[in-house]
Amino acid sequence: LEHRMDLAKLPCLCVDARGTAFRDDAIGIRLRSTTGRKVKKEASKWEILVHITDVSDIYAPESAKNLKFARILQNAASTRGLSRYDLPLGPLHLLPPVALEAMSLKAKGKEGELNRCVTVWAYIDERTGNLLDCGLERTIISAPTQLTFDSATKLLSTDQSEISGRYRNEKAILDVFERVVSSWSDRRLDSSDIARKREDRLMVRELIDSESLSNSSSAQKFERKRGNMVVDSALNLYAYSINKLLRDAKAQIPRAPGSGAANKGGRVATAPLRRYIDGVAQRQALAVLCKYGGGPKSKGERN
Repeated sequence: LEHRMDLAKLPCLCVDARGTAFRDDAIGIRLRSTTGRKVKKEASKWEILVHITDVSDIYAPESAKNLKFARILQNAASTRGLSRYDLPLGPLHLLPPVALEAMSLKAKGKEGELNRCVTVWAYIDERTGNLLDCGLERTIISAPTQLTFDSATKLLSTDQSEISGRYRNEKAILDVFERVVSSWSDRRLDSSDIARKREDRLMVRELIDSESLSNSSSAQKFERKRGNMVVDSALNLYAYSINKLLRDAKAQIPRAPGSGAANKGGRVATAPLRRYIDGVAQRQALAVLCKYGGGPKSKGERN
């Protein structure tokens, strides 16, 4: 297990766009009473789990089995910066597809045994939306069930009694996750000007896509259905927690110029298969919070 927390017995879900090739995030829940953690009595009985695929083999080469290979890939990612999906000949990935496939989350139906992740756990007061406690762990998770945004939205919108036995667990996870994390998201919108401005930008983007692509059957519109919103809230919570934990530890927070800190609306460490800076941020979080992969980066080394 490489000194990881074993979460392999807990079901989890990947919710992504149809046709996503390389999945790097998943969500899950577990009962607070099974964790052994001491948290405030106001906390929900559910621990929220957000998993991001572990890319430390590349970004923490001190721990990599093949140091030369890791440095070659890290240099390639640094040069490219981020994946591009708007090019006429198809996507230009951050890393070679074979490397992305090796690091992406293996889902059910494939020989995907288990997945190595960097997981944020969080406790939220459902009544107020207050984040009461959170932490970061290196984990092993099960092969997640894959859902599209549309299928997740359909499960969320359908009564439990009408769900077939095959998807009842997925429905239950989505229901609890949405209820608990939505309370935190609503509190953020009430208390943060930056969060409200981000929300306004996303609403405008959705409206523009809806109007400009209304007659296009092939173009992928930017939509914010319930399935999309669950993932958006999960990644916001992950980024906020990472930022808070690093800030509390008085550590540098790697981020792209102009992106803003996670507590100001920007995301940290949520897409390491698509953005180089997120791999660097994950490496920093592991070094500071899990004492893994070498020493923390200083201010001059953060990018």
